[in-house]
Amino acid sequence: MRSKIFQSMIILILITLSLVSDARTQFYQNSYALVIGINEYPSPNWSRLNYARKDAQGVAAFLTSRGFEVTQLYDTQATRTRIISEMHKIAKKVEENDRILVFFAGHGHTERFGEQDAGYIVPYDGTYDSATFISMEEIRSQSTRMGTAKHQLFIMDACYGGLLGTRAGALDPSIPHYLQAITQRDARQIITAGGKNQQVLDRGPGGHSVFTGHILKAIKDGMADINGDGYITFAELSSYVVPAASNSYQTPAPGTLPGHELGEFVFRSPKGTLKDPPEPVEPDDVTKRGSPTDARVIGRVLWGDNPVPNASIVLKDEGGSYDDNLPVLAQAVAGTDGRFSIESVQPGGYRIFVISPSEEYWEWAGTSIDIPVSQKEVSVTLRLKKKLRLLQPPNGKRVNTTTPRLRWSSLPGATRYHVDVFDDETGEAVLRQNTTDTSLVISPPLTPGVRYQWSVNAYNSAGVTIAYYSAWYFTVSK
Repeated sequence: MRSKIFQSMIILILITLSLVSDARTQFYQNSYALVIGINEYPSPNWSRLNYARKDAQGVAAFLTSRGFEVTQLYDTQATRTRIISEMHKIAKKVEENDRILVFFAGHGHTERFGEQDAGYIVPYDGTYDSATFISMEEIRSQSTRMGTAKHQLFIMDACYGGLLGTRAGALDPSIPHYLQAITQRDARQIITAGGKNQQVLDRGPGGHSVFTGHILKAIKDGMADINGDGYITFAELSSYVVPAASNSYQTPAPGTLPGHELGEFVFRSPKGTLKDPPEPVEPDDVTKRGSPTDARVIGRVLWGDNPVPNASIVLKDEGGSYDDNLPVLAQAVAGTDGRFSIESVQPGGYRIFVISPSEEYWEWAGTSIDIPVSQKEVSVTLRLKKKLRLLQPPNGKRVNTTTPRLRWSSLPGATRYHVDVFDDETGEAVLRQNTTDTSLVISPPLTPGVRYQWSVNAYNSAGVTIAYYSAWYFTVSK
């Protein structure tokens, strides 16, 4: 009798493990996570935190239990260079059906440039200078570098302004095959503990901060599984965490990053009955929903705050690229004031592109738009960036000094330039510096025999990127 009971228990356990394994892999091939927690900061500018490391450890333990490959950085390990280097490593190995989660618990910072806020997270070696922090622009850049992944989620237990990229539309959860649709589309999503001039409460449920405590209750305890289907989408996570973790000190804020295609990062929930995912459907079956009601897309093409006339506008189905073989659904040309209009657009998700009218700009720029059934007009701003001309050292050449001077052309309207220098093989940053000049001497000295890549971004007085050049290379002679 005992033998039969024991055999039955073994079979039940095996079935349960099989179900868990299937749930881990049915939407994703591989899952990667970078988890960062910083209690101790050596700089006197940043106070000691009590729960940041414990928050990160709690998240890391949960993700490990769900099959994630987790890289953990705590306190002294969480330097600016190391954080960026670890994201670079993930970018090199990630594949198109994978997901990436980045969690940060530590200090945040907001800096004002003209009329625009710039948001930062503060690494272990952050000082008083924002050049030692990790900016939102850097997070966007790393997100793009990891862009092969189907889904990305950034969870930031820190308060700062100027963080979120856009507030994107979302697919209606009531449409057929909703879960299949959101897991097929790309997702670039982010949620933070609060905004500028707010403070993260460093003590909350379960011995964690208020924000992380409710994040764990949402995904670990299944509290965010609002419809009880056994899955937690980012929309459900946000719907639970925002009201639960809001108070007079902080208000969590969800958003999206460039490249978001109306997908949803999905967790498996311990609540509800796990259901098989719906049969795959073609994206066209879900992008056009309800009775078609034509809408108008209006917009403006800008460089900084200046209109760009005569630029071509192209509308394609969601997931399209400006130079792929997908059909062009509609076209327009920007007027002398940079404005354009596209009439008779049906509800659904689209990609809209602006094609540069001249060689002084980079070739194109684009974004996603979503037109709900009931909406008659959608407005969008498309921003082109100019090409910044790098001068010295010449691309691909050797330099005979370990402290070379970098030079680039001056750009009217630019009030500062940001210079990045990376070890081309390891991806580690060796210099990241702001300057108002058009040249910079690298210090400390570089390593002989190593190949480096460098890039420059130009910003206007509002802190908006108006020009850049992505990468030139040079090698320091031995």
